[in-house]
Amino acid sequence: MTYAELVHGMVKGNWGEKRRGRLLDYVRGNYVIVYQTKQTCVNWALLTDSATRLGRVLSTANGWVAASATTLDIPIATNNARDLEYLPGIKPDV
Repeated sequence: MTYAELVHGMVKGNWGEKRRGRLLDYVRGNYVIVYQTKQTCVNWALLTDSATRLGRVLSTANGWVAASATTLDIPIATNNARDLEYLPGIKPDV
């Protein structure tokens, strides 16, 4: 899950400022937030292009997750491996 998706869920759910703050404090204290780099942007473009050339649609969110994992050389934990496993260099960890 991206940080943006997390915040969007809280806003959509009409969470109050105090409740949002508690969750964000927990996230910041227990998870690493990975910020995008120029290389991540290049990887996103390459992966998105690969998907298109294969006749597949890579959602923007999945593209950023895959690009981040590629940049950091880490596996992707997912329950939807088929959404990403066709991408070059991507090995979902299910």
